[in-house]
Amino acid sequence: MVSFATPISRTTTYDWLLRLGFYKSEVKKGVYIDGHKQEDVIAYRQEVFLPIIAKLDLYTRQYKEKDDGI
Repeated sequence: MVSFATPISRTTTYDWLLRLGFYKSEVKKGVYIDGHKQEDVIAYRQEVFLPIIAKLDLYTRQYKEKDDGI
């Protein structure tokens, strides 16, 4: 186990995080950000995910509600 005499400073930690590609950002409450409209995500969904789900759907049961709601 490696032991250091002094801990790494906060500034050094932030500098290394920036070098590694991390960055500080503020996301306000109630805002959800994802990449569901990015081209690679759309391509994956259309070419990989949905065909797999269609194959799995063959093994599921489908239930229909009766006309009287029971």
